[in-house]
Amino acid sequence: MDVDADTPQPVPPSRRSSSSSLPPPAQPSLGSAVEVRKKKKAKARKDHRYLSKQALQPAIHAVDVVRKNPKPYAHVGDESNRIGDDIQTIELEYPGHNAQEIFPLVVPSKTTQIEYNPINDIYVTTQMIARHCLSEQQMPLLGDSRSGIVRRIIKACHRKDSVALQSAVSDFNQVVTQLKDEGAFEQDEIRGPPAQYELITHILEQAYARSVAPLAHLLNNYEGFSNNVYGEIKHSFVQDLIKNAEIQPHHIFLDMGSGIGNVILQVSAQCLCESYGIEIMEIPSQLAKKQKAEFLSRMRYYAKPCGRIVVKQGDFLEDPEIHEVISRADVIFVNNYAFDAALNQGILAKFLDLKDSAKVISLRSFVPVDRRPSLRRSNAIESIFTVKEYHYARDSVSWMVEGGKYYIHTVDRSQLADFA
Repeated sequence: MDVDADTPQPVPPSRRSSSSSLPPPAQPSLGSAVEVRKKKKAKARKDHRYLSKQALQPAIHAVDVVRKNPKPYAHVGDESNRIGDDIQTIELEYPGHNAQEIFPLVVPSKTTQIEYNPINDIYVTTQMIARHCLSEQQMPLLGDSRSGIVRRIIKACHRKDSVALQSAVSDFNQVVTQLKDEGAFEQDEIRGPPAQYELITHILEQAYARSVAPLAHLLNNYEGFSNNVYGEIKHSFVQDLIKNAEIQPHHIFLDMGSGIGNVILQVSAQCLCESYGIEIMEIPSQLAKKQKAEFLSRMRYYAKPCGRIVVKQGDFLEDPEIHEVISRADVIFVNNYAFDAALNQGILAKFLDLKDSAKVISLRSFVPVDRRPSLRRSNAIESIFTVKEYHYARDSVSWMVEGGKYYIHTVDRSQLADFA
C-alpha cells in the first residue's frame, strides 16, 4: 500500500515505552499534517512565478506578420521595390528551450507609414539578449554596441546589408546555441531574478506588434463619452506605479478594466506577482488573451520568469470571482479617469472587504486628499482609506499628451478607532 510520507504511522509495539502507565504520544491527524505542509509551502513561497501551458506554445514569427500584410514592405536595401512572394528570411536563436524565430529581411517601403520594422526588431532583440540574458562572464562572447558580433549586426542593419546581417546573425546563433547546450539558461525561469524593465518593455512591444497591432483599428469601436472609453497606460507610467505602490513578488495585483492587458503583463513580469485583469468590452478582452499568450511565449523565449496571469471578460461590479480576488488583493489598479460618479461609487462599494494595508491606485481619487477622519464620516466606506497624490509625466497615457495626477489609497482602519 502506498503511504503518504507525511502521514503519521502507528508506532510498532517493540518501540513503545515499557511502562504501561504512560499512554503513547498523541499523533497528529492527517488533516493537521496537510495544513502544516500548506502553511510551510505558503511561507516558503517568495513569488508567484508560473510557467503556463500557453508559454510552451511557439511565438508568432515576424515573417508571419509580414506575410499577412506584405504590401507596405520592401526588400532590404531597395525600399522602392515592394516584396512579392519571394521573401528572404533569417532565423534568430533565443536563449529559451526550442526558441527560434524567423525574420523576413524586409523594411517598410518609403511610401508607407507602418510601424513594425523586422530589421529594427533584429537590431534591438540581439542587443537585448546580449545585455540582459548573459552573465558578465558570457557577455564578451557576443560583444556590445562597440565591438564583437553585436556591433557587426548593428552596422549591417544601419547599412541595410542583408549579406553582412546574415553572416553576423549566424555567428550570434552559434554562440547562443553553444550556451544553451552548456545549460547556461536552464535555471533562469525557475530560480533566476525577474527580467529588467528595458527587456520587459521590448518583449511587450514584440508581443503587441504580433498579436494586437494587426487588429488595433478595432479598438476604436466604442461609445464616446461613456464609461467604456478605451485608453492605454504607457510602460513608463506602469513602472512608476510599481515603485510608488511598492508591488512585491508575493502580492496579488488586480486591474479593474484591464483593456488589452498591458498593465498586468508588465506587473507580473517585473514583480513576479500574481495578476488578474478583467475587461468588460469584448474586443479589448479578446486581444488581451491573444497578447497574454504571445507575451508568455516570448518570456520563455528569453528564458525569463513571469508571475501567474489571469485575464477574463466581464463586469467587475458583478463578477463573483473578481469579488473574491478583491478580498485577497494587495494592490488594485483602476483607470477611472473617464468613469461617471455612479460607477465610481459602485467601485468604492466593492472595496468594503479589502484587507488592511491593501492599496488602490486610481486616476481619480475616491477620497479628497486633504480629508481627515471624522465622526460624521466614520461609517462611510471611503473612511477606511488614507490617500496620497502623485504626478505622472507627459506622454504617459494614450488619450492625452499632457501629464496628470494619480492617487494611491491605502486601507488603514486604525484611524477610525477613535470613533468606534
